[in-house]
Amino acid sequence: MGIIGLSVSGGWAAASHLPALRALDGFDIRALSTSNPDSARRAGEQYGVPLVFGSAKELAESPDVDLVVVSVKAPDHYANVTAALNAGKMVLSE
Repeated sequence: MGIIGLSVSGGWAAASHLPALRALDGFDIRALSTSNPDSARRAGEQYGVPLVFGSAKELAESPDVDLVVVSVKAPDHYANVTAALNAGKMVLSE
């Protein structure tokens, strides 16, 4: 699974999605994306997520991601959900 919008500055993904998904059996958070590669790298280090991407499209196209969690501001949902669906991924959008 990969989370779009998991940033070092916190937010909904860090406060809600990450702890909830980590508490469930059968989910492995393998990837995250933020708006740029440097912030993605920092977030990966902070949250212990091994694969980091500077764009949602890159995350969605990764063969290591089967489910994409979209946790960004509402105006950005359409583009991120569309990128994941076009890559053939299952999507959870808040």
